[in-house]
Amino acid sequence: FKATFDVTIRRPNTHRSWFCTTIVDTGNPIPNYTDDIYATTPIMSTYLLALIVADYESLKESVNAKNYYEVIARPGALNLTDPNNLGRYALDTGRKLTEVMNVHTDINYFDMHENLVKMTHAAVPDFSAGAMENWGLITYREAYLMYDANNSNDHSKQIIAYILSHEIAHMWFGNL
Repeated sequence: FKATFDVTIRRPNTHRSWFCTTIVDTGNPIPNYTDDIYATTPIMSTYLLALIVADYESLKESVNAKNYYEVIARPGALNLTDPNNLGRYALDTGRKLTEVMNVHTDINYFDMHENLVKMTHAAVPDFSAGAMENWGLITYREAYLMYDANNSNDHSKQIIAYILSHEIAHMWFGNL
């Protein structure tokens, strides 16, 4: 079955939320909580729906005035104060892989639907599935997304690139 989804996530103010699309509005219905109201999804399979509510940090890079790539993770995993932070390799490689798919399929990811304006890669500390190609919010086991140049080997880097390419390819082949 396929459907569109209109989602509102109520979260504690100490956390942030992420969904397949972007926030279009917020509200404060009760003290210490925020409602994040998200753009309507494209028509999609229900298994591709994803949301995260967590005390995560975000490493974000704009593609243009409207579109962006993002890696999110727990603060200790992302370490935004380090220029070689653990999410940088995933962000850079994911962006390049998306651009390659745009060219080779002649279908731009950001043109698939007006509300698919981002691609977020989320590192989840203990994600048993390994990775999942949720539209706009791809989830990964933390070890499959975070690359530590000082403590990881080249094989780890190859595994991360392989898993990124596999999950990103689903945006064209499988998520339709």
